[in-house]
Formats: sequence, structure tokens, C-alpha cells
Amino acid sequence: MVAIHIVKYFLYFCALKVASFNVVKKYNISYYNIMFYSQDKQDEYLETHIFKGYKNGFFVDVGAHDGKSLNNTLYFEENNNWTGINVEPIKKVYNDLLVNRPNCININCAVCNMMEIQNLYVIQDILK
Repeated sequence: MVAIHIVKYFLYFCALKVASFNVVKKYNISYYNIMFYSQDKQDEYLETHIFKGYKNGFFVDVGAHDGKSLNNTLYFEENNNWTGINVEPIKKVYNDLLVNRPNCININCAVCNMMEIQNLYVIQDILK
């Protein structure tokens, strides 16, 4: 299989671990009915600390998976009218991405910082 090593990041928050905080008390905003999707609350952190409701933004999500589960950008598309580019190298998962995020530019490829062809290793359990 010809593939490239995946570099996963969302803006510059690749390895961000978010401490718990009280959004409603601190910002006087109710997020109880809003769904965040990120694995480690990256989208919630970005919304409450960085973007604070910024509308009509643009994102590049490298390693977007299926566009819903564990996703760092879906919250911004649904709630703040953002659009952008989703990149996902695994064909089976990419097909779900096309269904879940039809208003974005979706690309089936991988990203790497080397010019030569790299191997992509897929763990089957994540595809279920």
C-alpha cells in the first residue's frame, strides 16, 4: 500500500490537554445543550478560550476521521458557521467523512513532512 505517515493536528493545538473548568460560571454562557466532539475537549477549549463565538472561520483538519467522532472541527461548523478542509487517509473512514461533512472540502490522502513515500499502518479496531 502506498501511503504517507499521518501528521494529526488542529491549528497549533496538537497535544493540548485541557484542564477542567466551569464554562457557565466563568463566561456566563450556557453550553449545556451544545455538543462538543473532540477526544480531549480541544474544541471546547478553543471555543471558550480562543475563538469565543468567532463566526465564519476556516479550518484545516488533518486526520479528520469520519468527521463526527473525536472530531476537532465539527462543533465550529455546526455552531459558528465555519467551513474548511478535512483530510483523512483511510478510505473506509473517508467514505463516512463524505457523508458526515458534505459542506467541506474532503480529501482522501495523508500528510507527511518527508518527500519520499511512507507506509501508513492502520489499526483495524479503530475502523469498527
